[in-house]
Amino acid sequence: MRDPLRTVLACLAAFILATAAHAEDADVASSLPEDIPGGRDEAAKALKSGVPQLVKKALEDLMFAQEAPAFAPWRVALEGRAAGVTRELWSFYVNFLIEREIEALEFRESATTWLEGKTDLTPEISATLGEGLRLSSEVLAKRHEAPARAGNMRALMSLAGNPAGHSVLAELCKSDLPEPDKFAFMMAASHTQSVAFRPLFEAWIASSLPQPALFGTNGILRLGEPADVKLGARYLSDPRTYRRFEVFRSLSLIKTRDAADVLIAEQPRCQEMNREAVVIALSRQRDERVLPLLRKLRDSEGYTRGVCAGLWRVGRAGDVPWLLEKMDGGEMEAALSLRRLLGKGCPIEFAARVDGVKNWIAEHQEAIEKDAELPAR
Repeated sequence: MRDPLRTVLACLAAFILATAAHAEDADVASSLPEDIPGGRDEAAKALKSGVPQLVKKALEDLMFAQEAPAFAPWRVALEGRAAGVTRELWSFYVNFLIEREIEALEFRESATTWLEGKTDLTPEISATLGEGLRLSSEVLAKRHEAPARAGNMRALMSLAGNPAGHSVLAELCKSDLPEPDKFAFMMAASHTQSVAFRPLFEAWIASSLPQPALFGTNGILRLGEPADVKLGARYLSDPRTYRRFEVFRSLSLIKTRDAADVLIAEQPRCQEMNREAVVIALSRQRDERVLPLLRKLRDSEGYTRGVCAGLWRVGRAGDVPWLLEKMDGGEMEAALSLRRLLGKGCPIEFAARVDGVKNWIAEHQEAIEKDAELPAR
């Protein structure tokens, strides 16, 4: 005969687990976009299913929506059987947040706390997930130190974004290794955005090798100090400079009229390596001259994709018809910008996007004619 008390306790435990699971499902569903295809509950089930195709589709829909970043959907997918697919999309998403300068502090805090507790991950996988979170964590700094010392770039970049790991990165940069053997360490250090590294950056600028000069210049410009615009201007105007477009991107982090002056003047000279990156960098400047320049360049060879991405920041109603044309031609950056500018006017559902934007255009002719400011949600 079964013990009645044990039976009651077992039932209670099952009830608690079921309640916790239901609460988790509700948490995931509530954090998903209202207009996610199939509805929030179905998308939440897809994320928990572990089926790679279903998980991938739900996460892609979530990323396209571009709503306030929430970690709950990602946690479910990262802990499921489709973790490999999820990690690939995770890297893309975190890079998107960084590139578009989306703060997402609550998202990053939740992700950091979760990652600190995931002791079953290899240091390399942990570093891949930790890159881009840019929060201080002693736990993750210690975990990623060994692969960073071995030259793993993901681990080095994770330390660069983690103030708790900066001492290790500084040590590696100051080691007695020949300068070329420290290039990976120096490159990572240039992303720290820490004034503590400024003396190193200034020393590297004086190097006879082009790579340290590049790392030092980028490192200083990424500090975002208006007084350093002159440094960027000197680097960009020198015809012998190395990887000019990278410094162009770094200078775009300084949001002043002087910085915009230099970027606009140097744009033609920086286009030879990466026109897309140059145009996206220009769009970071909240300067009235940027949008006309993007519109001038938008149909020039090599610029279309970058302009589509740049309009994500500075686009107005007058840009919607052109973006629709490019989205209809398969340009994903145009679709992302239209979702950003129009909200639900550009549906998440792929098959409904073109008609949705056409309907928005039909209903907002006056806004288009006046080139009204967006988003108009």
